[in-house]
Amino acid sequence: MAYADDIILFSKTESGLKQNFKILEDQLALCGLNINYRKRYSRINSKRKKWVCNPKPILKNDQGTITALTINDTYKYLGVKIGALGAIHTPKEDYIKAMENITKAPLKRQQRLKILREHLIPKLLH
Repeated sequence: MAYADDIILFSKTESGLKQNFKILEDQLALCGLNINYRKRYSRINSKRKKWVCNPKPILKNDQGTITALTINDTYKYLGVKIGALGAIHTPKEDYIKAMENITKAPLKRQQRLKILREHLIPKLLH
């Protein structure tokens, strides 16, 4: 499964995941693309619907190793930080991003204040 530059591989077993990874590598090579080995991966046990945090690397080859996420690691998917404990939202990051958006927008001072007073502050307090 792929969306933009994110790819998700599904497998019932560890050996199946390795095989799918090899197929992905071969297909990307045909297109002149390669895998970024600085990325991290995670595993989800579909029967238990739980995240599996096993730091043992299983996706490796001559070019490198993709290491597993630990219990505290997160990654960004479609703008949302996700980790073994679920989606992580921090009000500080939301506030900074919203303030950057308001600052960059071609608005008058009164419009900025209205957005801040009527939308941003209530959202953060909620």
